[in-house]
Amino acid sequence: MPSPVALQDFDAVLFDLDGVLTTTRTVHAAAWKRAFDDFLDGWDREHGTHTPRFDDRVDYAAHVDGKTREEGVRDFLRSRAIVLPPGGPGSPPEEDSWWGLGNRKQLLVEEELERSGVEAFPGSVAWVREVREAGLKTAVVSSSRNCATVLQHAGIANLF
Repeated sequence: MPSPVALQDFDAVLFDLDGVLTTTRTVHAAAWKRAFDDFLDGWDREHGTHTPRFDDRVDYAAHVDGKTREEGVRDFLRSRAIVLPPGGPGSPPEEDSWWGLGNRKQLLVEEELERSGVEAFPGSVAWVREVREAGLKTAVVSSSRNCATVLQHAGIANLF
């Protein structure tokens, strides 16, 4: 069936990064799990508690997906009845604060991208190429601070 969208009616097409062009969910989920589980190990030792660990399916969707890192930290910790100070953008990764844990997670994402890379969805890449061959401009719109790095690791930075 032919597409109801006529490419000649447009000048450019904007693409989202996470989940549309690339499979970054696994990278982010693994980094969140490591950051939270490491934090909870220390928390439980210090407080004599047994806090449920981060579930990369349930907790990812419920508490961190689609949010800023700081909001994700705050919401996950609230789900475990843990209160930490917010900290600030310059909080070191070892600081137990929203920003500190978020900055720790960011370092883990960077490590995971270097170690494992990230895949691009073949169908999305094929469509981006088709759009470009039709003469349209392409761009990625993302709130991810890792956008350029992810595009590089996925091998598709040249398409945008």
